[in-house]
Amino acid sequence: MKDANESVAIGRHHLAGIFLFSLATLLLELSLTRVLSVALWYHFGFLIISTALLGFGASGVVLTLWRRLREEIPLDRALAGLAMLFSGLTIVSFWLMQRIPFDPFGVLTDRRQLFFMPLYYLVIALPFFCSGLALALLFTRGATQINRLYAYDLAGAGAGCVSLALVMPAFGGSGSVVVAAALGAAAGAVFALPQSRRFAGLCVALCFGLFALSFVADRALPIRVTTLKRPLPFPPVYTAWNTFSRIDVFERPANAENGTLAMRRFVYDAGTAATGSPDLRPNVREYLRKHPDDAEYPSGIAYLGKPQPRVLVIGSGGGAEVLDALHFGAQSVTAVEINPIITDVISRRMNDFWGDLFQQKKLGLLMLGDLPVAELSLLVLLAQMILIAAIFILLPLAWFSRTGLAAPNRWRYLAYFAALGFGFITIEMALLSHFTLFLGQPVYTYAVVLASLLVFTGAGASLAGRRADRSWRGVLRIVPLILLALVATAIVTPRLFTWALGFPLGGRIACAVLALGPLGILLGMPFPLGLERISREAPAFVPWAWGVNGFFTVIGTISALMIGMTFGFNTALLVGGACYALVFACVALRRRPEDGGPAAITPGKADARTF
Repeated sequence: MKDANESVAIGRHHLAGIFLFSLATLLLELSLTRVLSVALWYHFGFLIISTALLGFGASGVVLTLWRRLREEIPLDRALAGLAMLFSGLTIVSFWLMQRIPFDPFGVLTDRRQLFFMPLYYLVIALPFFCSGLALALLFTRGATQINRLYAYDLAGAGAGCVSLALVMPAFGGSGSVVVAAALGAAAGAVFALPQSRRFAGLCVALCFGLFALSFVADRALPIRVTTLKRPLPFPPVYTAWNTFSRIDVFERPANAENGTLAMRRFVYDAGTAATGSPDLRPNVREYLRKHPDDAEYPSGIAYLGKPQPRVLVIGSGGGAEVLDALHFGAQSVTAVEINPIITDVISRRMNDFWGDLFQQKKLGLLMLGDLPVAELSLLVLLAQMILIAAIFILLPLAWFSRTGLAAPNRWRYLAYFAALGFGFITIEMALLSHFTLFLGQPVYTYAVVLASLLVFTGAGASLAGRRADRSWRGVLRIVPLILLALVATAIVTPRLFTWALGFPLGGRIACAVLALGPLGILLGMPFPLGLERISREAPAFVPWAWGVNGFFTVIGTISALMIGMTFGFNTALLVGGACYALVFACVALRRRPEDGGPAAITPGKADARTF
């Protein structure tokens, strides 16, 4: 049996494997935000973050309890098995999601939803548990190279965010989930290759099989849509996905008996909103000539007393307001549409149905990049998440502590990693909400902000590993810089948004990335530095730190949403800053200032003088 304090050699296949595994995990997380926006409502899509972190936190507890996995089972075999399990559970959990009758707005009228809600999110958490367990195991066994591993982990996660823009339009919602599963199998092949070529070959076969399935996944694994969206009983004539919407085009045939024209409607995210147009064939001018009655154009009141106006239509959708403007003699019409799928359909793919509406000389088409029940559902979910996370993370840790593990100054360790978890996710959620106003779409914001933070925190972790001072004193120098960066973010970003709001989407993304860089690099340093220190002082405590950090990140996700909704961006940043001040206090108030050398600490023995 290997000594628990002994760290294994980290090879290139570990770095490549953790990169692929993290890429798969973040692609799955982002894909599920879109799937839940379609299946339920967009409010609940972003709760995937806390669900994923629940899986990560529970994995730390399991690793703490499972000594044989932590110390004896060959690392490559364990990682390959977990990657394969992630791949399989991704498909199984997604299939189960479509069969649980979860209705988030039914918690007041249907008591079964109090059971279905946690069950739904626990099923979603299963693959994230596997990836979290693999990362925790790799961080524990390779603790002496934690900064390199953490950097590759975050770089892969950042790549997963960016990949959504390529994968989602090509494969759709279900297909993107299957692609994530295929990448998990690829990670398993990388981990297995040095130890077992046969198992690596099995992983490669699974990877190719899943990739083939991804092309037909929308039919093989259809998404179950809540009945509250009142899905239409007949299939769409066209469906397309992008990073922030699923667009279905439905056609209502013409009715010769009552003279009703055919109609095509765009339906957003299976029923969140809709827009459409009557059949304008053979061309819009002919349609306008045959339909001169003002009563057929509902926005006519806007044109009273305005002969030949110049019209701006923001969110032109199916073109109903554009058609009204042409009927009422607009001198020029500028139509602005944010969704490229709709623009493609009306101006190219189905241009004949729209009768060249958007090809008119006087018209220019530009492409730009609240319920109390929802808030109550969020409170219910917060309470359930606290309960679930406590059952799966804190209670096992409390039980385990009674079996003899006594790390030195464990309450300071707990406070340190708890504050890091709650503080980091609070800042991240505040930035996601804040930058949505600037970038214009929640999923654009999610991909850009999350990818930037992951890449920059990965760079910070790598820089932390190269610092000459990697002791607790290094944390005391970094945390004040983080607090200064938070103050600068609160002051500078509103002015940046005002200055750059008129930039094209690419320019705004560049500004957002540059604004997040300094803060992200600094935020990436305290976690790996703390993990490296406890790996030297109390190696058996590493998975415990991982679990506690995960628990408070789960709670912080929903709490941060509520803080931001109630008190605003600056208050959320203030709460995040207070957490990092607590991190500083945990280190500054340590009993012994000496930070050198690994301590010979084993389970059941503690040195109360050592922090």
